[in-house]
Amino acid sequence: MSGKVAFVAISVPPGWDLIDKSVEEGRETSVTLLKKLGAEVVLDEFVYDAESAKNVAFKLKQIDFDLLVLNVLMWPGGDTILSFIQEVPSNIPLVLWTFLTGIFALTGYYEVTSDLVAVRRGFKPIIGRSKEALEEMKNYMKAATLAKRLKTMKIGQIGYAPPAFIDATGSERELREKLGISIAHLDVSEVFREIDKVDERSAEAVISEFKKKVGKINVSNEDLVKSAKISVALDKIVKKYKLSAYALRCQPELKDYCHPCLGVIRLSDMGIPGACEGDLPAAVTMVILQELTGNPVAVFDIYSADIDKGLLALYHCGQLPTKMAENLTGITVTRPTFYGIVTGIGAVLPFPAKPGRVTLAKLDTDGSRLFVTTGNVVKPISDYPAGGAYTEVKLDHDITETLRTMAIKGVGHHLCLVHGDIKLELEDLCEILKIEPIMC
Repeated sequence: MSGKVAFVAISVPPGWDLIDKSVEEGRETSVTLLKKLGAEVVLDEFVYDAESAKNVAFKLKQIDFDLLVLNVLMWPGGDTILSFIQEVPSNIPLVLWTFLTGIFALTGYYEVTSDLVAVRRGFKPIIGRSKEALEEMKNYMKAATLAKRLKTMKIGQIGYAPPAFIDATGSERELREKLGISIAHLDVSEVFREIDKVDERSAEAVISEFKKKVGKINVSNEDLVKSAKISVALDKIVKKYKLSAYALRCQPELKDYCHPCLGVIRLSDMGIPGACEGDLPAAVTMVILQELTGNPVAVFDIYSADIDKGLLALYHCGQLPTKMAENLTGITVTRPTFYGIVTGIGAVLPFPAKPGRVTLAKLDTDGSRLFVTTGNVVKPISDYPAGGAYTEVKLDHDITETLRTMAIKGVGHHLCLVHGDIKLELEDLCEILKIEPIMC
C-alpha cells in the first residue's frame, strides 16, 4: 500500500556553507529513502523560520496527502515549529524524523518534540535510518494511508444482527465518526429480490467455477443452484452499492432458504469480505485487515482453547475464502453439518485455514477499541468433529492471560483472522484514529 507523503525538512536558515551542505545531503537522503519505502512524495519543502513555515503550511492546504513527515536536520528554533504546526490541522498524521549523526540534529529534534508535547500535538517519533527505523516509517505510512482511505469506503449492513446477537450489533453513528466510513442500510428482502432475478445460466456458471476448484462435491444439484443464486445476488448488490465489505444477516431468513456461505466465499476471493450474522464491527475489522495485508479475511466464533498447548480453536459454518486453503483439491463440498447432523440447505466448504503467521482482531461495537493478537495457524492433527470451517492458532501471548483480557475488555464472540503479522500497523492505526488498542 503506497502512500502520499508531504515531506518538510526543518533546519536553521541557509547561509552557513557547512550546515547548508549537511542539511541538503540529509534532505536528499530522506526523500530517497521514503521513495524506496514506496512513498509518493507529493511535497518536498524546507522550513527554517516562522515566515517559511507559514508559506509551506499554505502549500500543504493546496495538495492531497496521507502523511506529513517533518525531518529535523538541525536546530530550528521553537518559533519555527510552532508557527508551522498551528497552521496544520491536528487530525493529519504526523511523523517526526531525525538522524543520529547530523550536526545538532538531535538538539533540534528535542526542541521540536518538547514544543509539540507542550501544545498537545500528537506525532510518531522515528529516530535514525536503521532497518528498524525505516520499517517503523513504512508501517506508519501504511496505517496513515488506510486511515484516510477508510473515509472513501462504504460498508453494507444487509439486515441487522439476528436476535440475541447483541455483541455483533454495531453502533453506526460512532463507527462513522471514529473511522469516517459510510454505511449502506439494506434489507435481507433485497437479497431475495435479486435471487428471483438470477437465471439458470448464471447459477450454472458459479457452480462450474467451484467444481474446477474443489476435489469433490457431495451436495445435491438443487442445493448447489440455490447457493449459486445467492452468490450471484450478493455480487449484484455489492456492485450496485459499491461496497468495500458487508455484514450479512444470514439467519434465520436466508438460512431457511439456503446457507449463503458459497456466496460469501466467492466474494471474499474477489476481495470483498463479508461478516456473518450481520456483524458490522466485524465487517469493518475485516476490510482493515485485508487492506493492510492484501490477503483474504475470515470471521470465526471463539470455539475452545487448549491451555497446555497454548492453542485457540476457531469455528464457523464453512465460509473461508478458498485462498485460505492449503489444498483445495482435497476438499469435499458438503451440506451445512454440525457434529454429523445436517443443519440446513446449501453448500459449505469444510476445511482449516492453511498454516502460517496470522493476526486476529476485532473492533468493539462502537469502534472505540480494537483487540489484536498474533500467532501461528497450526495444522490440525485430525478433522474437526464439528465440521465446517475450523482453525487452531498457537498464540504468541500467554493464552490464559489473553482469554482473561478478552473477557475484561468485552471482546465479542467473533474474531477476524488474516494471514500476516500486522500488529504494529494496527497499533499505529489505533494511534491515528484515537482508538484504544487492546494488544495481547
